Parts: sequence; C-alpha cells; structure tokens
Amino acid sequence: MLRSVLPWVLGCGLLLAAPAPMAGQAAPSAPPSALAFRSLGPAVAGGRVTAVAGVPGHPRIYYAGAAGGGVWKSDDGGVSWHSIFDREPDSIGAIALAPSNPNLVWVGTGEVNLRDDVITGHGVYFSPDAGASWKYMGLGDAGQISSIVVDPHDPNRVWVGVFGNAWRPSPTRGVYRTTDGGRTWRRVLYVNDTTGVASLIMEPGNPRVLLAAMWQAWRRPWALQDGGPASAIYRSRDGGRSWRKLSAGLPPGPLGRIGLAAAPSDPTRIYALIEARRGRLWVSRDLGSHWREVNNNHALDDRPWYFSFLAVAPHDPNRVFFLASGLYESNDGGRSARRIGAGLHGDYHAMWLAPGNSGRILEGSDGGVALSLDGGRSWRFLADLPIEQFYQVAADTKVAFDVCGGLQDNSAWCGPSRVPGPRISGADWFTVTGGDGQYAVPAPSNPDIIYTDAQNGRTRRVNLQTHTARVERPTILGVRDLTPSRLRYRFNWTAPLAVSAAHANTVFLAGNALFKSTDGGRLWRPISPDLTRNSKARQTTNGGPIEPDISGAVTFDTILSFGLAPGHERTIWVGTDDGLVQVTRDGGRHWANVTPPGLPPWGRVHQIAPSPFDPASCYVTFDFHETGNERAYAFKTHAYGRTWTRIAAGLPPRTPVRVVREDPDRRGFLVAGTSTGVYYSRDDGAHWGRFTRLPTVTVTDLKFVPRSHSLVVATHGRGLFVLDNLIPLEDAPPPGAGRLYVFPTVPAYRLNQVALSTRSLSNFTTPNPPRGIEVNYFLKTAALAPAMITITGADGGVVDRLRGPARAGLNRVLWPLRYAPPTPFASLRRPGPLVAPGAFTIRVAAAGETRTVSAAVRPDPQFPDNAANFAAETHAGLEARRLRSALDVLLSRLMALHRQLALRRQHPAAAALDRRVLAQLGSSYNLRVQPGSEDWIHYKTTIGDLLTKAEARLTPGYDLPPDPRALALLARERRAIALARARFNRLLATQIAAYNRQARARRAPTLAAGAPLPPLRTR
Repeated sequence: MLRSVLPWVLGCGLLLAAPAPMAGQAAPSAPPSALAFRSLGPAVAGGRVTAVAGVPGHPRIYYAGAAGGGVWKSDDGGVSWHSIFDREPDSIGAIALAPSNPNLVWVGTGEVNLRDDVITGHGVYFSPDAGASWKYMGLGDAGQISSIVVDPHDPNRVWVGVFGNAWRPSPTRGVYRTTDGGRTWRRVLYVNDTTGVASLIMEPGNPRVLLAAMWQAWRRPWALQDGGPASAIYRSRDGGRSWRKLSAGLPPGPLGRIGLAAAPSDPTRIYALIEARRGRLWVSRDLGSHWREVNNNHALDDRPWYFSFLAVAPHDPNRVFFLASGLYESNDGGRSARRIGAGLHGDYHAMWLAPGNSGRILEGSDGGVALSLDGGRSWRFLADLPIEQFYQVAADTKVAFDVCGGLQDNSAWCGPSRVPGPRISGADWFTVTGGDGQYAVPAPSNPDIIYTDAQNGRTRRVNLQTHTARVERPTILGVRDLTPSRLRYRFNWTAPLAVSAAHANTVFLAGNALFKSTDGGRLWRPISPDLTRNSKARQTTNGGPIEPDISGAVTFDTILSFGLAPGHERTIWVGTDDGLVQVTRDGGRHWANVTPPGLPPWGRVHQIAPSPFDPASCYVTFDFHETGNERAYAFKTHAYGRTWTRIAAGLPPRTPVRVVREDPDRRGFLVAGTSTGVYYSRDDGAHWGRFTRLPTVTVTDLKFVPRSHSLVVATHGRGLFVLDNLIPLEDAPPPGAGRLYVFPTVPAYRLNQVALSTRSLSNFTTPNPPRGIEVNYFLKTAALAPAMITITGADGGVVDRLRGPARAGLNRVLWPLRYAPPTPFASLRRPGPLVAPGAFTIRVAAAGETRTVSAAVRPDPQFPDNAANFAAETHAGLEARRLRSALDVLLSRLMALHRQLALRRQHPAAAALDRRVLAQLGSSYNLRVQPGSEDWIHYKTTIGDLLTKAEARLTPGYDLPPDPRALALLARERRAIALARARFNRLLATQIAAYNRQARARRAPTLAAGAPLPPLRTR
C-alpha cells in the first residue's frame, strides 16, 4: 500500500520525510513552505528554564536553556529571543561559554531537576560561532547533564558533570574530561551507577582545582529516591586526574542533592547547599578541606531535589544568592538572607552574574527568564520566550476556534487560533485556572463553558459569559492528609477530564476510578471501580531517606487518560499510569480489562484515543521510559480490545510515543506525537512518515479540528503549534489522475469579528491562518507556464483569475474571497469586493490539463444569514469596483500624457498642454500628497478621495445592507467620473489633436494619446 498511495506525497517533498526510501525510490526533496506549522506560542507564561548565560562586556547577548524547549539566544538585551537549537535535543541541563572566547558555546542536554516530566538528554553539543551552528560532541548515553566547566586558558579543555539516566542505574554517571575540544572523552570520577554529578565547579581562575557534588538519586514511575550514602563532595587538585572525598565538618549521611558555588573574589571560599537531616548551608574557606555549618534556613533550599542552586556575587564573597521556590539574597556570607524578586515567578533553577561590578543578573525559573541591571533590586521579566510546557490541548467548536491547555506551573490558558487583527499576540490569551493547570476543556455544545483541573484533581467550571467560576473536587482528603495507599481515591498530578459532546453540564474526571457529574461538576459520583493495578506497595509517600515530598506530583496507580467514543459516549476507554487499558460499553456499569498482551509492566498510557468512526476502535500508546525502556509502543484495536495490532513499525525505535489519534475527516489517517516530534500514517499505522518542519520537541497531545481540517500539537517545551488545512495529506490522487490533481477545498467563512485586543506584555506574535480558500493542486512534473486558476460563481460568471506556481509536487494559491481587483492606477492596488456566501467553482489549468473543484463560502454560523443583504453588499461593491476601474483608467491615461509632455516642456505648446492635463488629473487625484505622510490634511478632497470614502462606507457592518448615504455618494461620484471622462475625450479631440497636427508639421514626435474612452453608464 505504501508503494501505491504514498509516493505522490513523498515525491512532492511536503513537510514530511519517509522513514526510509524504498529501492529505486528517490528520497523526498526539501519540504516547501506551503504546509508549515504555525507556532501559537504563546509567550504569556513561562516554561522551566534550567540554564542561563551571558557574555561579559556585552550586555545585549544572553542564552537560555529550557527544560523542554532547547536553547534560545537574545542579541538585544533580552527584548526578543530566537531559537538556536531546533534540531538538537530539547531538554537542556547546562550552558557554558569559553571564558577565553565567548563565541565557543557548550551545551549539555538533559536537565537534572528530577520531576516526573524530566526529559532524557542525549549528549553534549558545541558551537564555534555563538550558536549559529552546532556539532554533536558525544556522551550520547549520558542522560542528564548538570554542569559544564571550560578551562579559562585553554578552550579545548572541558569538564562535564553527568548525572546519568534519571530512570535507571546508569554506568555513564560521573565527571568527564576532554583535552582536545571534545573529540575524545575520559571519565575521571565515578562513584556507582546510581550516583551522578549534581554540581561541578572550578576554583575561579585555576582549572587544576575542581569540586564535584555527587548525588545518589533515581526515579521510578511511582517514586523518587532522593539521597543515599554515596552522596558526597569530591575535590581534584590536578585538573581531574585524581579525586578525594571531602568530609571534615560536613554533616553525616545520608545526603541528598548538593549545590556548590565558589566566590570569584575569594577563590578559596566555597559554599554548599546540602540536603541533610541537619543544616542547609555550609561554607569552606580552604577549597573544601574544612567546612562549617552557616544556616539551617530551609527556605534557602526548600525542595533540594528540585533546586539546590546558589551563586556568589563576583565582587563580594559575602553576597550570595539562593534559588529555591523563592529567590533569596544574603550579604553576610549566608548567615541571614532576605527574599528578593517580588513579582517574579517562583521556583528558581539557574542564575548568571556578569563578572565585575555591572549589576547584571540573569535568572531562570519555572516561569521563564528575568533580568536585573541593578544587582537584583529590580527585575524585568523577559516575556518573549514561547517555551510553555503543555500537558494537553483542547479546541472548541467555533469556526474561528480557540485552543485551551494546561501548563506546568503556569496555569491553564485559552487563546485563539485566529484573530480579526493582523497577528495573534499574548493579549489574546487568558487564564482559566491557576497552579499547575492540567486540563482545560471547552464544552463542545457551549464553548463559553470551560472545565479545568489543576494538580490532584481540583476542578473548576468557568463561564465566559458571566465571568464566574466555581471550584469542586470529588474528595476532600488527599496525599497531604494520608499516605496514598490509605486513600480511597487517588488522583494523578495530571488528572484527565472530558466533557460530553451533547450536554455542557455532563463532565467526567478520573482518579483511580472514573467520576461523572451531570450538574456541571458540583456533585460527583464514581462510575467505575478502581481501574488500576492497585499495587499498595507502590502507593507510597514520595521522597527519600532524608525528607519526603508530598506535593502530589507523584501519585501512582491512577487513571492517566480516558476518552469518550464520539457519538457513543456510553463507550469509554481508559488508560492508567500503571499500564492498563479498560473499556466500558454501557456507561460504566461493566468494565473489561483489555490491555494488549505481552507488554512489559508499568507503562504509562498518556493518551488513549477512541476512533471518531467506530466505538469498537481505539488507539493507545504505552510509554516505558520511566522504567528505562525507551522503545516505541503503539497499538490499535477494531474489536473493543479483544484483539490488538501493533502499529509502531516505522516510528523511531528508541523514542517513546505519547499519543496517536485518528483524523475525523479521513478514516485511517493517524498522527502520532512522540518524544522527538510528530509522525503521520495514511494507512491506519502500517507505515509512518515524519513532519520535519517542527523543532525537536516532546509532544504531549494532539487534537484534530474537523471543520477546518486543522491539527493542533501540544508540546512540553515549545508551546502549541497548528497545521492548517490537512487536506493535501488526507487526500490522494486517484489512479490515472493524470499530470494534474486538484484537492478538495475547505469551506471558508465570512466571520463577524472585530479586533478588541489590548497591548501584550510580550512582543511575541504569530500569524493568523490564511484568510480565504486555499487552492491546493499537485503536479507530477513541473510545467513551463504558470497554472491558471479561474473562480466562477453559481451563475457561471468569472469572479477572479489567479496565477499559481507550477512546480512538481504540491502547489498552493490563496483565493481571498474577493472579486478581481479594479484596474490599478500607478502603484495603487485596491482589493476587489468580498463575495457573498454561496457556491463557487475553481478551475485549475496547468501542464496541458484542466481540473475543477467546488468551493463554498459560508456566513458566520453565530448570526442569521440574510442573503438579500449580502447580495446588496456585493452588488454595491461591484459597482464601486466598476467606477474605480473607470476612474483609474482615466488617471492612467492622463498620467501617460503628462509623462510624455514633461519630456517636451521646453516647447511652449507642450508646456501649455501639460498644464491642462495636470489640471484634469488634479481634479481627480492629488499629485501633491506624498504617500505615507499626512499631506492629505492640507487639501480638499478630490473625485478619487470621495470615491474612496463611498467605498469605505458601503458596508456599515456584517450582514447589513449598504449605507444609503454611501450609495448616494457613489451615485454622485458616478456622475462626476462620467463628466471627467467626457472632459478627457474633449481634450483628446481638441488640444491634443491640434498638438499632434502641429508636431507632424514640424516633423516632431507626436503624443501617444489613444482612442477616446467609452461613455460611462450612469445608471
């Protein structure tokens, strides 16, 4: 099937790449821009920033590394940012610039903040040109990388602190060193396969002395093991060749995560934040030989496994910054500290202080990046980074649909896929719940009702019309109150939520059982038993031997996803975080465990997707990366789970799959979201190709929008993306289609919208989808002549003619729902009038063949369709176009005469005639008004100005008849233009004819004046 159906797609080089070319088949060409994803961002909230860096002496250059969004760079002091790491791994653990040459940039992938959403790193990368290009430098199996240190004298000497794979014992843990710029690496410090580097620092200015904080920790799907006897601080005095464990004055074990910082102005002073049973901050004044406890204030490091970062001011060894849930500053060597950074987002992870005494500080947190230029007294949030970490996405049912989704630690937001203004900005987005917003789902039957939940199953119902909300939860007690094994109902951090398609007050929420409410979330009742494995041994309090962590971020044996079968909502499919698939066909009275056989244990079903065509069909993925297994697992069933077919062949074998969904506009067309990007299948998962025009990013959810044939992609680090108009992928030329094939069109809408946005705090904007009907056509081979596209109305009359490219493969032309424009004058190009809603035919002629396709323009479904008013608007618009063309032809003729006479102005007769021509021209068009200025304010209106005024006022509003005053002005202008054309004809017959007779008598050049203009119909 791949051989017969897919070559047309692969050959045209869309934004797709085949898994591998078949024998004799050419690889896809570079993808065209016709089918490109739009980044919706938004940049209104942050995402976790795990590494920051600046350039000493260059206050405009900064780098930021995100937990799931790659590396970004600013060249204008943080005002704007651009991604410089699109094709490399998306999770960043460390960024280091060579002190001897800041254009030499090192990046270590894989953050070391061990949340359950941590993304595995894949090695070290190097840029020789300040991020313009990147080279993979090895350590691909390192997992998470915490630190990179570059020799200040020799940029080829680099040390890398490797924590290792967060999810399994990892023999790659330890400190690595290269002396040849990354061509070869040698591990110089290793403790064991569960202990990796949390922090690696160098004595300022002395690359012979290094200190490494080793952290014994690992994650399982059900718990974080934080700390152990192997956690310790080590020191090398010979550039990393040998190491000694430090202990004098340090707290006894077990220890957890340790953060280290050296004082640049007092190089032998070292600070350490240590997760211990007593003490928090420790200091050494002899490079770690001896330590003493300074402070036991837990606020300096309140969740050590997530924070444990500190930094010392470059000019004052007593001034120390502590990054935890709050940002703290000490001016007395850590004995006391005060909270700073009022108004900034909490949960701080990274800081860079400019050397010297400039006061420049760059910090990274769960909320993004902030900059201080006065040493931390005031801060500016740098709001242009679209690095949001979405958990899921939903779309409402409006024509200009809105999207909603939950963000890691940055609330849940809703925003538009298109706006009436020129571009979408942050001002168009709004929050619908706070905290770690998880799910945000508009009710399909009433998009003004939005249901959300935040961490641990706290639901909220928001009414956009009344601006009211209420918060409910099926249970009161949670993990803060009882050990998970003692709770009757357990909720995942990302507890899933869904709303009935037909009833806005019917909503479902999942814990370890599935709950249903029929009164908008006020009262909940379980409609299932515990659908998980219910392994009590794994329902433990999270944390480790030093202190627990009971935020609820890890609550195991819960439902992680469920789906209502479209059109058959009594059929509900459930997927759990412990690897089970359950289904009910009677609304919850009876359930069946239909988990595919032969799977490893403890997989996570992030999303489960019932088919939009058949309640017996469902698509499910299993993610085992939290058990150390990164293989791809995806399955389908067409028999209510009695049998399953694996559909992962062709997906990257070492990339977990998060979601597979079926396109409701084309049966068997699937899209898969993985830990590195998005893939598609046109044959129900038998074969897969990749969308290559997305950055490398973890995809957490996908939503099809059937009305517009759109695909919305939720990522955990790069926000949302939209692919508009999937028809060229959903459809295929039938056998024997010839050289030309024209795809079906998506109906367009005359929307009644007005721009009401306020100014956004962020400069980030994104384009709207195309406004109009996209004409997509496929050519087997390139044609020499352009394609000719003709749009006709229901009466067969020509509406517009367009030219299009004739490249081999996919070609796209946009018809903007307008009639052909009027005849232009000079550089003035005015659009034609909008068409009324109705049926149209599009004819494409290319490569010697002609094909037709139907198209529809529809009224805004939110308003009554008044066909008579639309027809009157179109009639008036066409009349205005006729008059505009008549005027512009006249102006063009007069301008042509003026240019000829200007070349002959030395002759008295030419100068006199030119004055008459300019007088006629000036009565209809003011030559003295300079384009782009407000010169018009100095002059009375001309015939052309009044016609513009009439055109602008013909349509007072959507679906309203033309303004009678505008019609009267149009009639007045009709008479004025007719008189002006008649006056021109008299000029041709008299002065211009006389001038040409005299010129011929003198054997001088005559004027090319042309024939008289035909009379203008005035009724």
